[in-house]
Amino acid sequence: MSISTTPAESRPASAGSASRGGRQRLVARPHLATAGQRVGALVVVLALWLWFARAKGANADFPTPVEAVRTFAHLVTTSAYWSGVGETLLTAVMGFAIAAVIGIPLGMLIGISRRAQLSTQFLVDFGRNIPVIALLPLAILVLHLGRTMAVFLIVFGAVWPLLVQATYAVAQITPQARQVVRAFRISPLERIRFVYAPSMMPFLTTGLRVAASISLLVAVTAEYLGRVPGLGVAMRDSSDTDPHATFVYMLTAGAIGLLLNIALVALQRRVLWWHPSQRGKVR
Repeated sequence: MSISTTPAESRPASAGSASRGGRQRLVARPHLATAGQRVGALVVVLALWLWFARAKGANADFPTPVEAVRTFAHLVTTSAYWSGVGETLLTAVMGFAIAAVIGIPLGMLIGISRRAQLSTQFLVDFGRNIPVIALLPLAILVLHLGRTMAVFLIVFGAVWPLLVQATYAVAQITPQARQVVRAFRISPLERIRFVYAPSMMPFLTTGLRVAASISLLVAVTAEYLGRVPGLGVAMRDSSDTDPHATFVYMLTAGAIGLLLNIALVALQRRVLWWHPSQRGKVR
């Protein structure tokens, strides 16, 4: 009489593969739920957009989603559209870069000294609460219309979050780390590389994202009000003749801001791969 048996080795393997499959399904479910929520939110927004365009916005020639897509498909084939996008990006990036060069080193210098923090706190709080748009008449009077005026406004608006974040980043370095630096007589360059930079990066990446958003916002505003070449002046010129184009230019500015934020978030995850807040996010 023969007895049929199942090899013992196969049972654990089957159980292990089943448990792995179960874990994969459990991990996939939250992603599917999140994707479904995003699609649902997008459908709701498009439905509200369509309702508004056909009801309240009909008198103002507000475009429906289909009309906006048609206008966008036409504009992307023109050189004027891409010229406006390029001009706005150039202005925003120039202002953002200058603000970073000014704000980060200055914030580090202030953060090193407690006395410097206390003596500059009022000036920093006062300066960052001045609306950038309030400086537009002065900027036009002194710098006249042009990219220089727009870059100045961007620098003034974007420098404050970088300066504040750099100040807090250096100030929160522990006294023990400062004592080690003094004890081993580490050079200033090595201090920045091995002590300050790792402690500052989580703060600075947040400041960079905020400053990038401010730079784009101020760039479009300065172009619209100061007639500086870019998306802002394109919106202003088309507002009377082609409202659909105006809306597409507005959406383009928003899309550029979204792409900049996505790029900075990806950079943050790569740079801060070692930080607890980013563990498991880098792919």
